Amino acid sequence: MACEIAGQIGEALALLGDALRIADTTGARWFAAELNRTKGRLLLGQGHSEAAEELYCKALNIAREQEAKLWELRAAVSLARECPDLCVCRAALHRFEPSAR
Repeated sequence: MACEIAGQIGEALALLGDALRIADTTGARWFAAELNRTKGRLLLGQGHSEAAEELYCKALNIAREQEAKLWELRAAVSLARECPDLCVCRAALHRFEPSAR
């Protein structure tokens, strides 16, 4: 994201919030999981770990509802990396183990 690279995290968060509101309003939610994951990553960088965790979980749930495997994997990996002590991480990653297929 260009705003993040430019160090404009507040602007990036505002734009992500706008995009999420538009997705909710229009019903065009095909990218909602990734928007939530990205917003969570930015909030985590700002020290808001609980909000980030919630957004990662939300992204994971949205991706699962949509059966969007790429977005689900990205959300699960972010959740596992950033919140390694959560049992939900183990459950999320278990889905991607070879024996779980």
